[in-house]
Amino acid sequence: MRKTFAAASAVALIATATGVSVASGGPEAAGEAAQKCANPTQTWSTSDGGGPVSADGEGDGKDYYGSPNLWNDNGSVSQSMGVCSFDSWYVDAAASDSGDGAVLSYPNMHKDWHDWNSGSEPSLDSFERIPTQFAHEAPESGTWNFAYDVWINGVGNGPGTTELMIWTEYNGQRPAGELQETVTVDGAEWELWANENNEIVSFVAKSPQTSGELDIKAFTDHLTEAGMLKSDSTLGQVGYGVEIVDTAGQKQRFDVTDFQVDAY
Repeated sequence: MRKTFAAASAVALIATATGVSVASGGPEAAGEAAQKCANPTQTWSTSDGGGPVSADGEGDGKDYYGSPNLWNDNGSVSQSMGVCSFDSWYVDAAASDSGDGAVLSYPNMHKDWHDWNSGSEPSLDSFERIPTQFAHEAPESGTWNFAYDVWINGVGNGPGTTELMIWTEYNGQRPAGELQETVTVDGAEWELWANENNEIVSFVAKSPQTSGELDIKAFTDHLTEAGMLKSDSTLGQVGYGVEIVDTAGQKQRFDVTDFQVDAY
């Protein structure tokens, strides 16, 4: 399931969003932004690269980037991603499974800590917490998962890079690798999955969640303590969106009604 996540500097940066966020008070105010995007200020189609989305005055002040992220095109995918703000967006998607259960796209909103000019990234140890909040609505049918995608020690495929996924809700899908154990992290139970060499590590909610708050640092600390992540690891990127495998070829809407992530 490993994908090459398009860097902000490597995609077509189309336009800066002007939609007004309805979030306030930072990640501690989870649920306040529970509003569907009705009149998008930016719209990207199936294979568009996406673009920057302003977060001026919010959280740690870093801007977000949105992307339809069709990275495994089997010729069946049609998408329209509409963005009102970094915490209110949707994707209308139609896709047909190739028969192997592989993820076809990951429409998402993400924030970069990776410096695309120098390649440098801050150490995970430099942050006391990485608080985040989320809320979404999903169709009842199809094969998909809503998840965080956290890139550590680089962004995208590369030696030493770890892709950490946190599945909040899912339907008919299995994570990459094998089930390792059930763990309690940040006050909830998760199935911990990993592939060979821990290149892809997934925490899968035992009780699926459609909204909530998480501290991503709690998950990276767990992996470090378990010997699954190097102690000197760095933070590259954090995104939230939906991995789409199949909608039986019919258009389905996936809404994100709240999302914010910061690092302090």
